[in-house]
Amino acid sequence: MQRPQFSSKVLASAERYRTLLEINNAIITNLTQQALLHAISEALHRVIPFDRCAITLYQPGNDTFRFLAVEGDLRSDYFRAGLEDGRNETCVAWVYDHQRPLLRRNLEKERQYANEHRLASEGIQSLCVLPLAFQGKCIGTLSLVSRERDRYSNEDAAFLQEVANQVALAIANMKSYQEIAALNSKVELTAERYRTLLEINNAIITNLNQEALLHAISEALLRVIPFDRAAFTLHVPERDLFRFLAIEGIAASSHFRAGLEFGREESITSWVFDHQTAAVRHDLQKEQQYPNDRRLIAEGLNSYCVVPLIIGGKSIGTLNLASKKTNQYCDADADFLCELGNQVALAVSNMTSYEEIAALNTRVERTAERYRTLLEINNSIITNLTPESLLRSVSGILRRVVPYSGAALTIYNPNTQTFRYLAMESSTPSDHFRAGLEFDRKDTISAWVFDHQRAVTRGDLEKEQRYPNDGLLLAKGVHSDCIVPLIVGGKSIGTLNVGSTEKNQYSEANLDVLQGIANQIALAVANMQSYEEIVALKARLENENVYLQEEIRTDHNFEEITGNSPALLAVLRKVEQVAPTDSTVLIYGETGTGKELIARAIHDRSARKNRPLLKVNCSAISAGLVESELFGHVKGAFTGALERHIGRFELADGGTIFLDEIGELPLGTQVKLLRVLQEREFEPVGSNRPVHVDVRIIAATNRNLQDSIRT
Repeated sequence: MQRPQFSSKVLASAERYRTLLEINNAIITNLTQQALLHAISEALHRVIPFDRCAITLYQPGNDTFRFLAVEGDLRSDYFRAGLEDGRNETCVAWVYDHQRPLLRRNLEKERQYANEHRLASEGIQSLCVLPLAFQGKCIGTLSLVSRERDRYSNEDAAFLQEVANQVALAIANMKSYQEIAALNSKVELTAERYRTLLEINNAIITNLNQEALLHAISEALLRVIPFDRAAFTLHVPERDLFRFLAIEGIAASSHFRAGLEFGREESITSWVFDHQTAAVRHDLQKEQQYPNDRRLIAEGLNSYCVVPLIIGGKSIGTLNLASKKTNQYCDADADFLCELGNQVALAVSNMTSYEEIAALNTRVERTAERYRTLLEINNSIITNLTPESLLRSVSGILRRVVPYSGAALTIYNPNTQTFRYLAMESSTPSDHFRAGLEFDRKDTISAWVFDHQRAVTRGDLEKEQRYPNDGLLLAKGVHSDCIVPLIVGGKSIGTLNVGSTEKNQYSEANLDVLQGIANQIALAVANMQSYEEIVALKARLENENVYLQEEIRTDHNFEEITGNSPALLAVLRKVEQVAPTDSTVLIYGETGTGKELIARAIHDRSARKNRPLLKVNCSAISAGLVESELFGHVKGAFTGALERHIGRFELADGGTIFLDEIGELPLGTQVKLLRVLQEREFEPVGSNRPVHVDVRIIAATNRNLQDSIRT
């Protein structure tokens, strides 16, 4: 069977339909203008020769035609993608308006428009321009040009119109695709921005101080908007100026810093604040206006975006981003930053509340830690009843929360207006700073802390020294210290002092912790003093029970003294006369004449009758023990002094002491007795701490003291 022969026309038609099919496939698989035109030109080349093809789209906004894509072997310096031509420059406008193809078979003779002259100058001899119509509306043109005359026929134009119709549909679909892609990009951008805003919101929640907040915001912002420096500014209405709240970024500055204040005339910040509108500077070299702009240029920053922080319709400050690159920020960035600014404004506005919440959380944690510390200290207090052991046990706990090189407890003595080191804890011994040492008020800052009941920290003692003790501390190597008052029941009793060899060791937070510990220690010291008083009172009562058991009674009358002789009645009248006073009394009389009864009668009719009358037979005490017996001694004062002994004068505090046979006392003891009579104080044997007593002395002797003095 003979194979049928097809005419060249039929074959050409089939080839063109295949080309249309390829173009359709290209339209389906190529969704960018350049890729689409390249695929179309590849397919068209096989059926219609051309040197260049192009797609133009009408721009209704400015009534121009823009080259969407240009493809072909013939390059041009003028015709390129993105070029826009006015209506009067090109034949494309005629094709667009009439929605009809235009053929130029001999461009040299038929050219009318400026672009046709340009084409002719490039060697183009013929062209075919077809409208891109979609749903009855023209959107642009498809143009083919050739360096051959009469290259395009009406038949070519008809075929190319079919191609143009497909291209128009493709471009319409492409626009839809681009809109979808733009929508997707917008959705992705929106999602990214919402993620950024969410991160910033989390940052706002979790970073409640300005520096940490800006750092967290800048970390999130860098993913969507590049910058070299970011800053918050807040308006200070009292002085109508602005203050940098925080600054973040890689661009260091010797001028711009957190806390810096500047006036309205120095920065664009005031304009943004007043107009509640974002400001973008694309090129600071050309757009500089304010002094701060020139400072930014000097630091290498060339563009910025400043947006207002607005809450409740009121500006509170600005958010500023700056970059070393020119044209870094656009209006879209400004819009996004305005959204961010609203969130930041809310954060900054609520910063106080957030700080209170954070402070509360921190306070709860610190309180818990403090209570744990105080509990440990309380346990130490329970088990340690001496100042030295107390401070030693507390110091280990104290070091966990407050670093120090030395610590001391001081107690104030209101009678002498001096402070005494109650206990010391230090790695280096000192002749001056030791337990038991007393020092004057004017020598130490402890007096100020004591009087004002306020803690003090000093970061550099070398610069801040004011008191004599400060020089001694420096000599010991202490460069910073913290002193807090010991307060019980609203009354200062002393101070807790800690010192460090490091400068600026202590902060306000340390003050709070130390004050809490000091309050506990103050209570412990007060309890310790009370305990010591109780022990002393107990010992005193026990001694009173031993010494005065026979003296305890509710009332004494003269019924113990029997007689009505004029001499005895004269003595009793003198008893009635001297008893209500607090004067020291000396009773003369031979042994066995009832001097003790007279002493008891004086005591029973005095204001001290409810306190004991303590009797001491001075002649019955050996000379070596008389001071210890009268004034007491401390532990270790002499061999055999295994514990503290309370003397008779201390036992008689508040009452009366009867010194029988006072003439038998050694002369040295009589000197000390004179001090008791004059100053109402004495020092126990082995102690340098004076003990104050309120004792009435009744003395008795069988000697004629005046004769003893003369002889």
